[in-house]
Amino acid sequence: MKKFLLTLILAISFFGTSFADGVDGAYESYWGPIEDIMYNYDYNICVTGFLYVDDVMVELDADDDWRAWELAFFADAECTDLRGHDFLDYPENGGDFVHPALNALTMYVNASACATTQFFVKVYNHKTQMFYDAVLNREVWGQHEDWTTGDVANDYWEYYNTGEYEDAVNVYVTTPSMPTFTRTIQGYDGGEGGWYLIASPVDGVNPADVIDPEVEASMVDGIFDLYYFDQEQEKEWRNYKEYLAAGEPFTLDAGKGYLYAHNEDITLNITGNPVDITEVTLTKVDEKPWTGWNLVGNPLTTEAYINRAYYTMDNDEDLVPYDETRAIQSLEGVFVVANEDGETLTFTEEPSASGAKAAFNLSNGHGIVDRAIVRFDQGSQLPKMQLRNSTSLSFAQDNMEYAVVRSEGMGEMPVNFKAVNNGTYTLNFTNENVEFGYFHLIDNMTGADIDLLQTPNYSFDATTSDYTSRFRLVFATGNANNGSEFAFVSNGNIIVNGEGTLQVMDVTGRILSTEQINGVSTINVNAAAGVYVLQLTGNDVKTQKIVVK
Repeated sequence: MKKFLLTLILAISFFGTSFADGVDGAYESYWGPIEDIMYNYDYNICVTGFLYVDDVMVELDADDDWRAWELAFFADAECTDLRGHDFLDYPENGGDFVHPALNALTMYVNASACATTQFFVKVYNHKTQMFYDAVLNREVWGQHEDWTTGDVANDYWEYYNTGEYEDAVNVYVTTPSMPTFTRTIQGYDGGEGGWYLIASPVDGVNPADVIDPEVEASMVDGIFDLYYFDQEQEKEWRNYKEYLAAGEPFTLDAGKGYLYAHNEDITLNITGNPVDITEVTLTKVDEKPWTGWNLVGNPLTTEAYINRAYYTMDNDEDLVPYDETRAIQSLEGVFVVANEDGETLTFTEEPSASGAKAAFNLSNGHGIVDRAIVRFDQGSQLPKMQLRNSTSLSFAQDNMEYAVVRSEGMGEMPVNFKAVNNGTYTLNFTNENVEFGYFHLIDNMTGADIDLLQTPNYSFDATTSDYTSRFRLVFATGNANNGSEFAFVSNGNIIVNGEGTLQVMDVTGRILSTEQINGVSTINVNAAAGVYVLQLTGNDVKTQKIVVK
């Protein structure tokens, strides 16, 4: 069968652009007059034929990027800097040949530098960013016994001038095996829940290849939902169905997170070469209602950490907050908040913070429904965020609600609670790497005062009409007396943490009480509203003013 030759031959000088040197860089090719190339080198070697991928011939059409497939000739170890390369082309894009898969690849050789050079071919796909090792199959070479070393220039150009070529060397490549990354999804089976924040370590993944081969039919039937979130869109949330209906492209890309639910238990399978990135750029659009929030994905193939608190989502739960000591799993997405537009979020394999914290898990008898965390080190804060109207637990601080807050070693902190269903709820207290001297939960509705160090669980009845400011924490860590402040006021009482002789005085210096304390103590001086001075004498002398309201 006759093979037809490209009328354009791509030539590269010794110091030309590297093969596939980045997606854009590889396009910066060196085109020059054929005559200049012919007379500068002793030999030229041409591959004229078809490209086969997994035994299927590549055929371009008018909709394909003509530079998607790039073929390159390389010399052996003695002449590694010599090369030639070319792209598959389509006639409407400037090619002047009959068959859209036909290609010519020419290697120009300087005999004085490489007298016995053997050559090999590699193939690069710019769309998938994949390299292939190629095998050359000489269908019919006819005129030459050894196409790799012979002086073929004269014969070659005679055939070139006729526009036909009887002989061909086809290029065969096999798609290399790629890793597959999986995540198990529990289906909602027609009920509530089933939402997950997912991610991909691979770029350009078609959801149809991951979720369901009959993706369009399954979308119509409502078998699964897939949402992309971006502050910069006209509306922040867009369903995959909308992209399909509009004929717009939609891919799962590394570094981004997606909201996903399926009606039955499945395993997501993402196959491909992972993208080697560790940083994600965050956005902050001030005029948007979700100002600063970004849905990002773990781009690593292993669990990773970030240097801030975040939200993620598990089956049958709303968003759940975590601090930076918890690892983000592979294929997991998380919500983070940006402090400024364009800041960088870095994923690492090691945690960036310790675990000095106290946490509250809120449950309703059917599992955890929310969580709130107090940090006692240099950890970050996380504003309260909810995707739907659900039962919530948060800390009130500086006229804002937080899911994760920082605190000093002692003080009082309001705790907000809002139920969306009447019933019995339980708060479970845990602490890590914190030595508390005093940690009490006050129920403002019932007056209950729970020493959480003795009883770490508190069950209570709640209705949807209860006011939000249901609780408050009163606490002091064991090392609070190392700071300048050693006392605070709670419900009319003065709570002191320290060791030595404590004197309570009014602003005139009159001593109201004197006593010895060791650790956390509650001092009831029946004080009227006003300013008082406390002096604690131990290894040193500390003085603090206290305001009673």
